[in-house]
Amino acid sequence: MTTVLSSKGQIVIPAAIRQRHQFRIGDKLLIEERDDEIVLKKARRTRKKTLAQWMLDCPVDDFKIERLRDGPKNIKL
Repeated sequence: MTTVLSSKGQIVIPAAIRQRHQFRIGDKLLIEERDDEIVLKKARRTRKKTLAQWMLDCPVDDFKIERLRDGPKNIKL
């Protein structure tokens, strides 16, 4: 298959390839240069941390909230 480089440096990945590899709008692609080749790879998605995981990963040793009710008063439940 071939594609054309636009004046803005963009290329179109043919629909058959996008479907086969399940590319979606907004997916990130990695570009690798190998000698005289350019290789595109789908980047792995990174999951966003939940609030609980973010709090557990806190570097402060004594950081702990027993219950959300015991936390700051400006958080509405």
